[in-house]
Amino acid sequence: MAEQYSIQAETLMKAAVEDYLEIIKTVQASNANMAVIKAVKVTINGKPRRLVDIGDLRTGENENKLQVLVFNTDHIELLVDQIRSHNQSSNRC
Repeated sequence: MAEQYSIQAETLMKAAVEDYLEIIKTVQASNANMAVIKAVKVTINGKPRRLVDIGDLRTGENENKLQVLVFNTDHIELLVDQIRSHNQSSNRC
């Protein structure tokens, strides 16, 4: 009886560890993506600035969307222009 209990406990533990590994992979991927996004630099008034220095970054409606809540409203148009120009140059490749 005790041996059977040990086998069942081991099986349940293995399943729990496998589930946990999947969760960790997801968390690591999202943290890595955010670290890359936080390192993005944009030019504001001729000076390179990190995206996190000009706004607060938040996830959007889903994992593929990002919201940038810009601290200084004067920077919104500059930021939008840079994003558009980057998208145009990316689409040519």
